[in-house]
Amino acid sequence: MKTTNIIIILIIIAIGLLLADLLTGIWYWNRLNLKFDPNNYNNIITPTFAVVATIIYGLALFNTIKQNKIILSQNIKPYYEKEIENLKTKAEAIIIDGTLLSQTEPVKINALNFIKVINDTIIGLSQNNEFLEDYKKYENKEALTKEYFEKRNYYGKLLFLTEFTIGVNSISFFYRDIKLLIEEINQSKLIPEERELFKKRIKRTLLNEYMAFIDFMDKHPLIVPPIPIIYDLQKEKIEFKLLSQTNFREHFDWFKSELKD
Repeated sequence: MKTTNIIIILIIIAIGLLLADLLTGIWYWNRLNLKFDPNNYNNIITPTFAVVATIIYGLALFNTIKQNKIILSQNIKPYYEKEIENLKTKAEAIIIDGTLLSQTEPVKINALNFIKVINDTIIGLSQNNEFLEDYKKYENKEALTKEYFEKRNYYGKLLFLTEFTIGVNSISFFYRDIKLLIEEINQSKLIPEERELFKKRIKRTLLNEYMAFIDFMDKHPLIVPPIPIIYDLQKEKIEFKLLSQTNFREHFDWFKSELKD
């Protein structure tokens, strides 16, 4: 039993004894009651110690339940540690085609470094003259078609980014696996402190760059250039949008609410 609980029990006992002493003093304040009567004594002392004993038992029971929860949490903790490692291994094994960016030296892209590649690609577009010309045309309300973009020198980069805007890709499926694990952790028998630590570990290991990237676009929409969305069944005309305004954002808001710092 922890020192704190022992101190609480001692304080309760002391209060019980003081209460018994107070009640006894009040009773025998009248000299007519000075004659000792075992019934009077029992009527005062027995209920007092019964209350004290009940409180002590309750504290002991509460402490036992708490210790059992901690032991159970420690027993299932290795399972979730392994599950996070499995997700990290899976993230490293996911291969994203980078030939659209460079056919001579394809970039090796997986679920752990794809945000850096996306960021580098967008920076490249912001420095591409044809892309800047097309964005001005779009701002001037000129109609631009998919066939038009197919002839532009940045079309490969645009196709690469488009893979993330349609919501059907290996990253999106992988993030659904992460969501399932987080939901399982929320419903587990882990103690609250362990649940929060595991969720922070998931964010730090698998989601930090994704979360930070979209958060940056939300806070600085004028800094990151929007891209033409060439595949959007809901729109007849091609629009320029930030990645954070497409299906790329699909999991962000859920993660943000579940993985608070």
